Amino acid sequence: MCTPHRISWIHVALYLGLALLLAQLHGERVNFGPKKGKRAERHELIVQGQGEAPWAYRAVVPWAAELTGRVVQLTGLPQQRSVEWGYLFWRFVFTFGLFLLFHRFLGHWVPPPWPLLGTLLLAGLHGPSYAHYWFQPASSLDLLLWVAAAVLTIERRWLWLFPLVVVGALNRETAVFIVLIHGALLWGREPLRAVSLRMAGLAACWALPFLGLRLVVDVAGWAHGSDPVGMFMANFSHGDWLLYALCFWGVLWVLPVLRWRTLPPRLRALVVVLLPYLALQLVFGRIREVRLLLPLALALIPVLLLTLRDLSKESE
Repeated sequence: MCTPHRISWIHVALYLGLALLLAQLHGERVNFGPKKGKRAERHELIVQGQGEAPWAYRAVVPWAAELTGRVVQLTGLPQQRSVEWGYLFWRFVFTFGLFLLFHRFLGHWVPPPWPLLGTLLLAGLHGPSYAHYWFQPASSLDLLLWVAAAVLTIERRWLWLFPLVVVGALNRETAVFIVLIHGALLWGREPLRAVSLRMAGLAACWALPFLGLRLVVDVAGWAHGSDPVGMFMANFSHGDWLLYALCFWGVLWVLPVLRWRTLPPRLRALVVVLLPYLALQLVFGRIREVRLLLPLALALIPVLLLTLRDLSKESE
């Protein structure tokens, strides 16, 4: 792996501008879109510790937006609009942080200017990922935490992973993949016993808040339409859903298979541990909500960059 170069001010400025632009786009399409009334209802249920599963358990971002909204409301804006500005503020923070961390993550795989190219691809995919949903604030923080965990693992700053996975579990149940990402990136590079014990500790840090939320929050059953069998059948019976999902990553869906023998072992392990995540989306998610596919960037974009780098060397 490479030693990442220090990110320059021009990268920071570029990612700052992109994050601001994407936050505005999200506001237009989602936050202040046609279903802002339904968003307000769901938000109120979450902060009251009620609602339907699973979104009633995803409390971190709604509470962050609620507290930020109370500050914004001091300017005279109505309560509902203030809360939405709170949501937008945190989406901007999470998106900007994601771009900075993803650039650093890619810097461990490829030298400049490839990390910039990969991060711009991730930024470009955010716009299409804003389609087909109206309230999913946990996803942006979830992805940020996945990338942060990957960077901390590669850079051997392992103690930070424990509070990270606690926050992740309070935000979204898929934070359990932080444990698997940690193991994949250490595959063959650390003693198995030490890695297994650390993964067990991280799993416990995920399980305790995960179970605690389910004891504290009073849910009114599962959200309508979230039946696993029904979801799975819908994902494969709606041709437009399937086409949108397949086009989202394009050739990158098959690139890991085509380049498997040339990939570094740790990247292969990362591809493998993301397969269960993809399977979960087919059963519990609507694949037309391609925001669910953004976390695959953790493996797919490094595969693409390594492929492009090798092809550029061959053409020299």
